[in-house]
Amino acid sequence: MVRPLTRPIPFIMPCLNRFDMFTETVETIDTPIIPIIIDCWRNNRGVSGAWNEGMKRALAMGERYAVISNDDLKYTPGSLYGIFETLIDSGVSMVSANQLRLPKRDSQYVQQGVRVGADMFCFAVDIEQLTEVAGWFDENFFPAYFEDNDMHRRMMISGLESYINTDHIVIHEGSMTQKFNRHDPNVPTERFEAHRGYFMRKWGGNPEEATFQTPFNEPELTVRDWHDSMRLDGLETSPAQDILDSIDSKCYNTMYEQY
Repeated sequence: MVRPLTRPIPFIMPCLNRFDMFTETVETIDTPIIPIIIDCWRNNRGVSGAWNEGMKRALAMGERYAVISNDDLKYTPGSLYGIFETLIDSGVSMVSANQLRLPKRDSQYVQQGVRVGADMFCFAVDIEQLTEVAGWFDENFFPAYFEDNDMHRRMMISGLESYINTDHIVIHEGSMTQKFNRHDPNVPTERFEAHRGYFMRKWGGNPEEATFQTPFNEPELTVRDWHDSMRLDGLETSPAQDILDSIDSKCYNTMYEQY
């Protein structure tokens, strides 16, 4: 039995360049939401930075739970509320939707109830549980790719549970921001491979083969640490973390005090 929704769901969605798909995504939402739109078209924070900012905004509004969404998908009836309800009922840190990927229409579209796993194209998240135990998304993966693998690794090491509710289906176009300009992709091949190399240095192998229990196999580091770790670009300090640390939650309280 589906419980009635007592308050709108905080809904975090970054948008870089696919305003057409952004509109299509919003049009398929069939439950009340508090929209937290991250304007990457003005200031591209990357996927990790946008997700981190969205979660910080939700927390500043007094919201512990939220749904984080790509802008290249369409929700089927009840799917957005379904993953949010599963998160609340289960008490895990994250619940992802099932995906019907286009144009391949492959693999994961099988309804088998709730199973262990994580797929971060569309997920409900317990922000407090995730960030207090596993930390914030690593913004050295800029602008995109491998940030989800990194977080999943950190969740596994720290014992955080996550589910995929395969009964709630989302139609996912996949990499549409990346494909917006085929001659100038958002993440060129060399950048993608740099991210892979960074992940491997951080965790001792590819996502399926990672062996390190702490970042860079340094025992003094915890899974929450990334800003004091080695840098993707060989920088001594991380500008991303400087920005993250400088965010004053009062500005968000002012912006969203109406809620």
